[in-house]
Amino acid sequence: MRRQARQFELVVVANRLPVESDGAAGWRPSLGGVATAVAAALREPDVLSNREAVWIGWSGHGSAATTDAREEPAGAPGLALDEVRITAGEVTGHYEGCSNEAFWPLYHGELVAPLYRESDFHSYRQINERFARRVADLAAPGATVWVHDYQLQLAPRMIRELRPDVAIGFFLHTPFPSASLFATLPWRSEVLEGLLGADLVGFQTDISAQNFLESASTFLGLEPEGDRVVVAEPAHSRTVLVGGFPVGIAVREFAELAADAGTVARAAEIREELGSPDLVLLGVDRLDYTKGIDVRMRAVVELLEEGLLDPATTAYVQVCPSSRVALEQYRLLGDTLERLAVEAAGRGGAGSLRLVRESVGRAELAALYVAADVMLVTPLSDGMNLVCKEYVSCRADNSGALVLSEHAGAAIQMPDAWIVDPFAVEDVKRGILAALNAPAVEARRRMAALHQGVVEHDVRKWATDFLSRLGGESSESIPSDLSAWLHTLPAAVPLLVCCDFDGTLAPIVSRPAEARMLPGLDSLLQRLALLPNTHVAVMSGRALDDLARLSGLVEPVALVGSHGGEFRWSSGANPTDGPRPAISAQEASLLAEVDAALSSIVGTVAGVELERKALSLAVHVRRAARPDADHVVSAVREGPARWHGVHPTEGKEVLELAVREVSKGAALTRIRASLEPGTRLLYLGDDVTDESAFATLVTGDAGVKVGEGLTCAEFRVGSTTVVREVLTLVASARGSTVSERPAGSPPDSTTPS
Repeated sequence: MRRQARQFELVVVANRLPVESDGAAGWRPSLGGVATAVAAALREPDVLSNREAVWIGWSGHGSAATTDAREEPAGAPGLALDEVRITAGEVTGHYEGCSNEAFWPLYHGELVAPLYRESDFHSYRQINERFARRVADLAAPGATVWVHDYQLQLAPRMIRELRPDVAIGFFLHTPFPSASLFATLPWRSEVLEGLLGADLVGFQTDISAQNFLESASTFLGLEPEGDRVVVAEPAHSRTVLVGGFPVGIAVREFAELAADAGTVARAAEIREELGSPDLVLLGVDRLDYTKGIDVRMRAVVELLEEGLLDPATTAYVQVCPSSRVALEQYRLLGDTLERLAVEAAGRGGAGSLRLVRESVGRAELAALYVAADVMLVTPLSDGMNLVCKEYVSCRADNSGALVLSEHAGAAIQMPDAWIVDPFAVEDVKRGILAALNAPAVEARRRMAALHQGVVEHDVRKWATDFLSRLGGESSESIPSDLSAWLHTLPAAVPLLVCCDFDGTLAPIVSRPAEARMLPGLDSLLQRLALLPNTHVAVMSGRALDDLARLSGLVEPVALVGSHGGEFRWSSGANPTDGPRPAISAQEASLLAEVDAALSSIVGTVAGVELERKALSLAVHVRRAARPDADHVVSAVREGPARWHGVHPTEGKEVLELAVREVSKGAALTRIRASLEPGTRLLYLGDDVTDESAFATLVTGDAGVKVGEGLTCAEFRVGSTTVVREVLTLVASARGSTVSERPAGSPPDSTTPS
């Protein structure tokens, strides 16, 4: 492709172009996930917004020779392409070596051991410099530059040094590891500094964003605050924004393709080619050890051999085109899958097991989605995974079922899928059977919810959210009436800020033990609690010890656990009888009886967890198959929840039975009584259990509901991200006119009584 003489207002930078050379035939669309997602975004008119745009990338061939496109390749209308040349030797060091043998395994949890070679990183640095120079040449004054993925992590800083006038965004499509894993990378400081050359660093999930900020703090000594970190430059300091921006897909394009008469006919042909089975299972993955394909295949084969699936009426199609064939791990995985398919066929227990090792086109892929009754997406680690969203987009009639790994970033957005542990063959089997055996009404409800979520969070929303944020705008903002309330609250007026934990300060996750607050919220709450006339409490249904461990918050932030049954306030004293409430002999006896009854009900039901607290027991069903969850909840409601002296509380996917009547509302009332007269309250929560707290608020207070659902709260915000903005605004407004209380000094209030 010819070098572009003009400059562009939007410069997209990715390792690969949205097209790849097809030899004498010219160019064809790239099948890579990043190229596909970004190209789809750029086809949305309001993403380009009439800006002249260029995509800088590599064609995928190790050659320094010039290659010109014969015609405008597929991509986005009016999008120019500019190819960065990479020689065969550089491919070995930069792409195969550093990118895919060092960063890829590290960022996916070290499923295989990363290989760190200085020579590879030297090549990686050189290629990043080459990309940066092309950006400097092609970017118009004040242009927006959008850099993508782990192959170009040094480029943002290099671009900034060459062109300080441009706005730079970086987006990582893989997960970002914890600081403890990132510590093994020899070049960790240079990588972090490279990424912090951007104005906005985006990730698929808030968890990855928090991991990044933790590493910036640990290895560079920076002090993140909320969703930003200040980086010192030679002439001035610069603020870098950090956040989660989950990638979506072009829903409309897939839906239209799935509805096309040719696609419908081809889907029928596929089922005929498979022997007209009653059930078609489908997996679609690039061949990679992160995708969990071998575990998935074993799970299906075992179900067939055990007679839980009928080999005569079941077909399983696994599409896994080869990738990175120069790397041994990928060749070995391909051999393993071929062997599994052959062995399964030899045992006669695999039904119509078809292993497709070639790439399939977009139309054929849509036909496979339409033909499949159950989609299996079970990666061991994945930044997002778009296959599951493509499948859902093709099920406009709400038929079909999705079995999804809890380790895919998509699982956070798609809780109505059948969520499984992809490392455990038995759990994958459980998920498949649960999806197949679900009542038709429940299956359609789940798919309808999945479809709505995919539509609402499509590729357009991802791109516009990111680019708007890079441009200084926020697609999610504090409602104007709530902002007005916060601004008109005098700093001299005593204020209690009380927040729920899960779903308010910490995003909801499939495993409660893995919940973590959004980046910087711990330091923000601590700073807020040190301001005069300002008190901060975190209230949760979690046990106090669990809440303290997960939040990491220390005094003077107060913690209230077990829906108000446990307190850590000021000096640590409980308003009545200490942080662990004394339990009477009668309560202890009843609690033991409830424990026995719940243990019998829960039994060994997969995905159901029984949590024991000081005064209660909680049954968590978030990870259970819907029929199992409904059965357990119904049995608890009809059984021990009706016992005399037992007080049930229902929340999101949890049912708690207490032997003493407690509620967040009662706890908030007790706290208010201990504070100075005239104290105003700001309460933020997302669960039905927070409604009792909202109900105690009086004129002058503010209740903020996080997310959807009926509420008596006066205000509503869309997500935990906006909660962070609300708390940042409170801290700014109250701290701008008053000095902070010395660290370690007690709050002005007395202990609640």
